Amino acid sequence: MDAWALAQRSGIPTLDGFSGIIPPDYGLYNAWAYENPTRAYDYHLRRWAMIHGLYQKKIWRLDVNNPELSGWHDFRQVIPLRENVVHSHPAGLAPGFFKGWGGLEKWGVWSVGHRSLFIGWLPPEVEKRELKITLAVTAFLPAALKQQRFRLSTEAGLLLEFQISADQRERTFEFVLDSSTIAENRPLRLILESPDATSPKDHGESSDRRLLGLGLKSIRFDLLIHPSSEPDKL
Repeated sequence: MDAWALAQRSGIPTLDGFSGIIPPDYGLYNAWAYENPTRAYDYHLRRWAMIHGLYQKKIWRLDVNNPELSGWHDFRQVIPLRENVVHSHPAGLAPGFFKGWGGLEKWGVWSVGHRSLFIGWLPPEVEKRELKITLAVTAFLPAALKQQRFRLSTEAGLLLEFQISADQRERTFEFVLDSSTIAENRPLRLILESPDATSPKDHGESSDRRLLGLGLKSIRFDLLIHPSSEPDKL
C-alpha cells in the first residue's frame, strides 16, 4: 500500500500528497510558510520525526503532482555551524527545539517547564573534532525571585551548572565538547533542567501560566581550531 492510500485509509491529514501528521497550527507562523508550503511541511515533519524518536529513520513522501520527487527522504535536523541556531529557520523555531520550549520571539526563546530538550545531528565535518558551544542567556526573574538555577547536560553527563540572578540578568557561557562526548550515529542531545521555573501568573505579572526558566537569546556551534592545526602561511 502506498503512503497516499495509507494516509487516506487512516484519516491522517495530508498536504499535496505528502503523508504525515500536520499540526493544527500548520502554516500560521508567518508569510514564509504560506509562500513555501513544501519546505514548511518538511519543517513540521522533521519536528514530528524527532518527537517520536525517529532519529535514524527515513520517511516516505509521495508527491502526487510530481511523482519523480517521491521517495524516501531523510528528515534529520542538522545543526548549522557558525550561526545563531535559535533564529536559523525562517518558518519558526528550529526543529531541534522540540520539547520544553516556548514559541520563537524576536529576542529568542523561553524554556518552559522544568526540563527542556534540544536534539540535532552534527554535520560530518564535526567528526572527531572538538566543538565549542556559546550560549547567550537570561532568565525569567519577577520581583519576588532573586535568581534561577540551571543545569545543562548531555547523555554523557553534566556540562554546565549555573545561576542567573537579578543583579546579572545577561550572561554568556562557552564550553567545549570533545570527540569522546559526541556519540557516533546518534544526534546531540542537550538537556536543560530549570528547577526554579515559575509562571508570570503566579507573580501577578500576566495571565501566562507557563513555567518560564531560561531565556535563550542565542546558541552557536563552532569547530574549535587550535593554532597548531592551522596551515603555515607563506
